[in-house]
This record gives sequence, structure tokens and C-alpha cells, in this order.
Amino acid sequence: MKKLFLFVLTAMMICGCSKNENPAPPEEDIFSVDITSLEFSGRGGTQYISFESTQDWTLSGGASWCEPSQKSGSGTDRYFSVDFSATSNTTTDNRSTAFTLKSGEQSVEIQITQGFVPTVIVSEAGTLQQILTEQNLLETTELKINGKPDETDFKFLKSVLTLNYLDISDVNLEELPERAFANSLISHVILPRSLKVIGNEMFYMAETRTVQMFDEVVAIGDKAFYMSEIHSDFHFSSKLQTIGKEAFYHCSGLYSLKFPASLETIGESAFANLTYSVTSYPSLDYIFFEKGSKLKTVGDEAFYRALDRDGIIYMQHCTQVETLGYNTFKEDIASAFYFGTKTPPQGGFPFKKGDYVNAWTVKIYVPKLYVDAYQKLWSNYSWDVQGSFMALEDNMPEDK
Repeated sequence: MKKLFLFVLTAMMICGCSKNENPAPPEEDIFSVDITSLEFSGRGGTQYISFESTQDWTLSGGASWCEPSQKSGSGTDRYFSVDFSATSNTTTDNRSTAFTLKSGEQSVEIQITQGFVPTVIVSEAGTLQQILTEQNLLETTELKINGKPDETDFKFLKSVLTLNYLDISDVNLEELPERAFANSLISHVILPRSLKVIGNEMFYMAETRTVQMFDEVVAIGDKAFYMSEIHSDFHFSSKLQTIGKEAFYHCSGLYSLKFPASLETIGESAFANLTYSVTSYPSLDYIFFEKGSKLKTVGDEAFYRALDRDGIIYMQHCTQVETLGYNTFKEDIASAFYFGTKTPPQGGFPFKKGDYVNAWTVKIYVPKLYVDAYQKLWSNYSWDVQGSFMALEDNMPEDK
């Protein structure tokens, strides 16, 4: 019986070893691409493809106007996503290119096509409707205008309900007609290179999400973007001097603000109430003023309910501020306020609790020799919000 048991045990061990010694079948190479063609509009943009690859892969070919975010990868990562960014097509023809995506011994072509933005020339003011009718462009989604459009032409543009993208960069105007894009449905607008003033209520309650301005713009008027859909990739002109009252009131799509050194005046409630609703938090993560700031005046409640919880105010380069308006940062639950002006400006302590937030303490960094002065003067105003005052020079933040 003992010999029989040893025999069975030995047999089992041999079988077990035999099974372990048999190599596992090789894993099949996997290469799968979700889509193999991308179509861009004339204004360009970014799209992506996703794919699965168990082999190292490469991406080759293409053209200079379309750039991929990645050209190779290791199969050990297996799952991939590659962005393709196309520039604006400034020609008058469609264009195409192709990339070859290779994984091991397998490959697939990625076809890229792009349309162009139709261009019309308004040689006689007031004739845009006639031109678009003649060229069968009354339902176009993209349009570039050259020439001399007037108030009648801009008014007509609002009736082209399919229009999503408008380029008037080559229109030679220093000012546009009053309320040119008020209540407009156009999502993307490129303003004239020559434009100096974005007038009052220019984009009043418009559904415009992106606006490109050039560096000739020196002023943004009252309520210029009031309750518009303007989004966070908004960049100010490097020559901007003035922002009017309620210019960006209730623009809840803004997530940060970077002001040029040229800016001198911010009007009352210019960036107030950047919320979706009374019960929601404001949208801004931070406010930053560039080095060499010429800022002198900030209006009352300019940033009322603008900063998100623990947002930061970077005004360390603002050394010439004379007036910081009444309740400039009312209901802004900022965690830190960096301020470079030596003499406390008119207007008193800029923070106030308001009705919808609890009291809090904000860290305030001011020039070292003036810490005591700020603490004495501003403490008289801070009943519900406390300031913790410290030397700016010892806590200088990095620029944004």
C-alpha cells in the first residue's frame, strides 16, 4: 500500500511539472483604431483619435498645417489617444493630408480633410445681404469679411442664424457700430486688427464664447460683455488701459484673469457676480496683474462675488493704486491677497462678508515697511472678515 501511494504521488508530481513546463500560448497582437478620418472646418481646431495597440507604434506623414500631439508610443501602455491640431485654412480651397499609424507589422491610414472659410468683400457699405445672397452663403457656418461693412451689415449678420465663426480681422475700423454683437448667436469672433475700442454693450448678452482682440484695443466699454457666454481663454490687449462698468458682469465662463501692465482703470462691478446662480460659487481661481502694472483705480465692487473659494489675488506688481473701491472683493473668499502699493489706497478694507458666506480670515501681503499702517487702517473696516497682515517681500509669489 505504501509503495502504491508513493507511485501515485510521484505520478502526480510528474504530471504537475509537465503542465508547468508547457509554455502559455502567445498573446495575439492587438491593433484597433476607433476612427480613421477627421474633418476640420476652415477655422481649424483640435480633434482626436483613440486606439489600442499591444505593440510599439509610430505615426508618420501629414502636413505642416496639422500637428499630432504624439508620434510614437510603447505597446506596454496599450490604450492611446492622439490629438490632431489644424491651423486655420487661409486659402480658398479645401485641403487634405494623411498620416500612417503603424503598430508592429500592421498599419492604417488616418485621413485628414479641412474646408476653408468663405471670404466676401463688402466694397460698398450696406450690401452684405446682397453679396451673401448672390454667393449662396445665407446659411454658411463660417465667414470672413473684408471691406467696409456698416451698421446695416452688422445688423444683418445677426439674422444669419447658422453663422458660428466670424473673422473681421482685416476690416479697417477703429470702432464698430454700437451693440454690433449684442444678443448675437455667433460663437467665435475675431475682431479687426485696427480696432481701438470695444464699445458699450458690444457683446451684451451674446452667446459668443471666444473673442480675439488685437493689441490696438485700449478700452473696453460699459457692459461690453454683460452676461455673455465669453469663455476663459479670453486674452486682453497688451495696450488695454480701461475696462468699463459692468463690462464682464455675470460672465460665469471666466476661470482666471490676467491683466496687462498697461491697464489703469477698472470700472464699478466690472467683473461682479461671476456665478451661475446665487447659491453657486464664483468661477475665478485667481486674478493676476502683470509686472510693471500701471493700475491706479478700481471701482466699487469691481470683483464682487468673482473669486472661487480659496482663490488668490495677485496684485504684487500693482505699486501705483490710488483707489481701491468700496467692497472691491465683497463675498470673495480669498485665501491670499498680494498687494504692492505702499500707501493704503482710498476705499478702505476691500473685503466684506455679505449675506451668503461666513466670516473668514484672508492673508494679506503688503510692503514690509507698511504692514503696521495697513493693519491699523484696514482693521477699522474689517468687522466680519479678518486680515492677517504680513510682509510681501518675504512671501513674494511666482508670476502666473
